Amino acid sequence: MDNCTLTWETIDGVPGKLFTSNINGNVIFLPNTGCGNADTLSSPGFEAGYWTSTEDENDTDKAYAFALSTSILPNLTPVHPEEKRFGYGIRPVKVPL
Repeated sequence: MDNCTLTWETIDGVPGKLFTSNINGNVIFLPNTGCGNADTLSSPGFEAGYWTSTEDENDTDKAYAFALSTSILPNLTPVHPEEKRFGYGIRPVKVPL
């Protein structure tokens, strides 16, 4: 995030955040998918949570998540531990062979 320009965009009718690299110009779009909790989907179109591959070393019931929100609390860092019970999305990335 330190080397990207971040903008809220709507692409093909889907709102989300566009990350554009300040180094090489590459882009990635993360749609606002909402977040699940039990059988409820909250805030689709306004926020999203994406899991990282890192488990919280102090609490195995948690893993690190990346939060996107149009109204994110200023004291909440974008990458932070969350309980694994939350229904966050994943962003598959293909690694070249």
